Amino acid sequence: MISSQQDAMFSKKFELHNMTISIYYVIPNENHSLYLKYDIKKISKDTLLLNNGIRNLIFVKDEKSHI
Repeated sequence: MISSQQDAMFSKKFELHNMTISIYYVIPNENHSLYLKYDIKKISKDTLLLNNGIRNLIFVKDEKSHI
């Protein structure tokens, strides 16, 4: 998905702790970097906390999802 000539949206999908995580980000981003780093902490059996250095994102496993 392209929102302008300068912005491009990308997605990253990976498996962690039996959960499928999809992260969507725009380049250029808030860090003004092409490299995105996420610190991921498991805070319960079905909840992860993702931090990209600017904001925290909470990911909760959806038992109904079959992705």
